[in-house]
Amino acid sequence: MAELDFQRINQKYPTPLVTIKGEKISYRYAYDRSADSIHTDQPGQDYIVVVSDADYLAFVLCDGVSQSFYGDVGAKILGEKLVNWLWENGKELGEERSQLIDKVSLFLNHLTEEASAQIEKMDLPQDLSSMLRVVLEKKRKMGSESTFTSGFIDSKNNKVLLCWMGDSRLRIWDRYSEKTDDLLGAETFQTRERWSSCKGLIGELHGGIFSTNDITRLVTYSDGLSCFDHLFFYGSPSDHTLIENIEESKFLSTSDDISFLEIWIDNHAVSKPILPRTPKKVTIKNISEQKKLEISWTPIKNANRYEIALRSSSGWQIISSDQPHLKIRYDEINGLAGKCTVRSWKNEEVSNWSREIEYWIPLNNRKESESEAIESYVELSERVPVENSERRKKNIISMFIRRQDFIFTGGKIAITLLLIIAIVLIFFIQHASYQTITPTLAIFNTTHLILTPSIVKINETEMILRETVLDSATVRSPTEIKNKKLETPSPPFYNHYINRENKFNNLIPK
Repeated sequence: MAELDFQRINQKYPTPLVTIKGEKISYRYAYDRSADSIHTDQPGQDYIVVVSDADYLAFVLCDGVSQSFYGDVGAKILGEKLVNWLWENGKELGEERSQLIDKVSLFLNHLTEEASAQIEKMDLPQDLSSMLRVVLEKKRKMGSESTFTSGFIDSKNNKVLLCWMGDSRLRIWDRYSEKTDDLLGAETFQTRERWSSCKGLIGELHGGIFSTNDITRLVTYSDGLSCFDHLFFYGSPSDHTLIENIEESKFLSTSDDISFLEIWIDNHAVSKPILPRTPKKVTIKNISEQKKLEISWTPIKNANRYEIALRSSSGWQIISSDQPHLKIRYDEINGLAGKCTVRSWKNEEVSNWSREIEYWIPLNNRKESESEAIESYVELSERVPVENSERRKKNIISMFIRRQDFIFTGGKIAITLLLIIAIVLIFFIQHASYQTITPTLAIFNTTHLILTPSIVKINETEMILRETVLDSATVRSPTEIKNKKLETPSPPFYNHYINRENKFNNLIPK
């Protein structure tokens, strides 16, 4: 007996993209919570479980209904029970679609008895308010609900069984193109259709039996990833592209839990895609006369389009361009200052983001104050597209270092300015106290005498030297110095003075 392989997600933690390769059937899956679930530290309401061996595979992807009683619980109960039933009964379901629908419907309706018993035994958290407790008890009577997609793949008999209810995506391809609308129908994925732990099937159960010649690849994902339906237009996206889009979906206003599963039958997977090159030499120029920001970069060969990400304290915005340059008006930019990065797209494969560079809007074009602009520049939002958790950690660390550098540099500038102000104040105080004494040269000798020579203008043409000697033992006021009639020494006296080697006693005026 072949060894069974079980793969299931933990609703409380993200599941990075996991790839399981088999001889005949291979698959990959991923899961992440919504931004709201992460913020409130609550489990996500999606659930994925896969059972496989060398020849067979059974899967169920569930999306719990948030308005019901603990939709995450209903999703897990349904996923575990249905995948086991498919694994045990899938080989014997025959070739008739009606037989498949009848047997699956019967099982899901009978499952309500066991599921309702589990829901009834659940204990509510002790810290709930009385009002919330009343609401939850009313919901408990209505049951826990979930939408789902499910299937059983029999590679020995070239058979694929599919069943679904709700608006989760289920898409299929043959070797050449997508066949979802042709084989499954475009109007069979309805939001109002679901399974309830209390009522059983609500709405119509959809299903079908197909050949592996008609289906070589299938993809199913919850509506949290529906905004990226275009990722699969050109085939199977790379791991990198898929991870990028799952990561970015958490920052959308419509953020929801994400569950994703892709299966290749007989390993008819497309060739590994080649990622486009990352844009380089990104430059930003302010065109003040046009009140625009011009962004340009090196063009990428065969790129279909580019995406420019601007991030600031106001959040982040993504702008598309089909040319390797972009002009955007100042009033169309969310932040006054921040960081810019660019990436390229080839079909639906995306490159890494380029190196971040800084941008700003000139002060005379800003709608906010300069201080707010500086704060916007420093306090950059961390909601930035990233490749993975490690890159996000490095970005946070580098930003922290840059902030410290900014603070340290600002501190040095502030200290320098304070010193300049202090020197200017001292100069003006001295000037006010010694109005008639111009900048002085003080020379101290061994007898503690102070000689203060000053140069004054006489008759507007002649500059001569005047000296004043003060005895250190007798302190004289500026007024006394001003009123004292000093003799004006002749020019030769100046030469005598500078050659006397600081012997000042004989120079004191009588």
